[in-house]
Amino acid sequence: YILLRLRMGDMNQKIKSIEKGVLETYTKEVPSDYKIKNGGEKFSTWEKRREMLFQEKLNFPPKMFSNSRLIDFGAGTGDNSLFYALWGAKCTLVEMNPLSVDKAKYLFSKYLSLDDHEFILDSIFEYNSDEKYEIVVSNGVIHHTADPKKAFNIGNRRFRRMFPITVT
Repeated sequence: YILLRLRMGDMNQKIKSIEKGVLETYTKEVPSDYKIKNGGEKFSTWEKRREMLFQEKLNFPPKMFSNSRLIDFGAGTGDNSLFYALWGAKCTLVEMNPLSVDKAKYLFSKYLSLDDHEFILDSIFEYNSDEKYEIVVSNGVIHHTADPKKAFNIGNRRFRRMFPITVT
């Protein structure tokens, strides 16, 4: 038992250390800011990429998002979550970078009411809630964590019923 507790403590220390380094880097340069906030060509291009991924590659019809509760771990600036919300999902964005959370709120406010969506400043490992969701998303995040298996399992525990999890 003591050895297991020590190993868990070592892993938690490793997770905290990696998250600190990532946060230091990402507060200087936000990698998920795709500059779609002003609409136009970049918005249309990103929207088509999301549609192609979900409709053509994954065979998820947009109506699947309608009135669904969705959580996005590592949501960044909300550029991906915005389209899920525009397709009708009620989104919870979990992101550990305060600059990205602020940008996500701003982006959502340009296109939607913030009342239907939740923005949480937290790590996937620290997020603590009993809420369940129909759709769990993490785009380009889990494989960069200190413990990808644990991060994936955290996402899996958030399902209300059997719906897909997407990890891209």
